Amino acid sequence: MALLVILVLGEWYLSFQLDQSVGENKYRMENVYNGRGDDILGWTEEPNSDRIARKIRIHDNTPVYEVAITTDEYGLRIAPPYNQSTNSGGRSLVFFGCSVTFGEGVNNHEAMPYTVGILTHEQYQIYNFGTPGYGPQHMLAAIEHGLVDPVIKVKPHIIMYQGIIDHVHRVANLNHWEGSPYSLGETGELVYARDPAMCNSILENCFWKEVKKKVKKSLLVFNLLS
Repeated sequence: MALLVILVLGEWYLSFQLDQSVGENKYRMENVYNGRGDDILGWTEEPNSDRIARKIRIHDNTPVYEVAITTDEYGLRIAPPYNQSTNSGGRSLVFFGCSVTFGEGVNNHEAMPYTVGILTHEQYQIYNFGTPGYGPQHMLAAIEHGLVDPVIKVKPHIIMYQGIIDHVHRVANLNHWEGSPYSLGETGELVYARDPAMCNSILENCFWKEVKKKVKKSLLVFNLLS
């Protein structure tokens, strides 16, 4: 019991120190993420969502951004107009990635894939599969499980994946949210290993999964291991 009290006090002290040092950089989110559970991908954006997303600095209640986010019937961020008459062959540009590709913090028309569609004079149909929190494992799972082909109505001309350094952590299950559905098999091959009945952090409050998350985020554990 005494050890537990010491650990709790240590965690509290380190959290207090962190709050003191980064207090002005803490935020609250309103409608920024609007996900729902998915048996294959873990979560997806809610389809047909039209909302105002806000990020607000907590210490002085000042807004960082306020933007419009609209998704289509597949949960993809909406695309710019597509003028097929300027593209007799019918071609599309397909984008995969995380919140950077999805366009967190910017309006619909300011998201990178949307901007590319405008700059190429509406000659390509744009598909933005970017979803907050995703990594390359989500792109692979979506393609392997037939979630991409039914959405794409215009033949892809170029397929792009936009990566960031943190995607390495996501693939290696080092991030603090739901891990990769892939693991290495006995001979080193990549194996999809998600169990549809497994605990889903969006739909359920799963005890041991939450404990694991808390341990990963523990400042005490981080300081002891660093």
